[in-house]
Amino acid sequence: MTDPKSLDGVLGRPPDPEDTDSSIHSTILATRQQVQALNRSLMMIGDSLTVASRSLYQQSHALSHKVNQSLEIARGEMRRLFERWEWNMKTISKRTAWIGQGRSRTEKDAIANPSNS
Repeated sequence: MTDPKSLDGVLGRPPDPEDTDSSIHSTILATRQQVQALNRSLMMIGDSLTVASRSLYQQSHALSHKVNQSLEIARGEMRRLFERWEWNMKTISKRTAWIGQGRSRTEKDAIANPSNS
């Protein structure tokens, strides 16, 4: 079988500079090594970004879970406080109604606001 490079002269293609000048060969070899080193560095950067992305996803998922838990706790506390407030308002209303039975406006005010008397 014929070497394809030997046909370059016959077919009118210029010869490969790597074959004619040995200094070009070393330059090309050094360039290839630099490109390989760059590719390895880029792969390592890609791997680091992938790991960082996964970690960030896990952290944001955990934070979201904690926020949701805190919101549920706050809802429960607000519900409990509202129920307590509602109970207090009913109790005050009952006491006010009891105090107000058969008393004059002045007596009612004195009972409702003992500091003013």
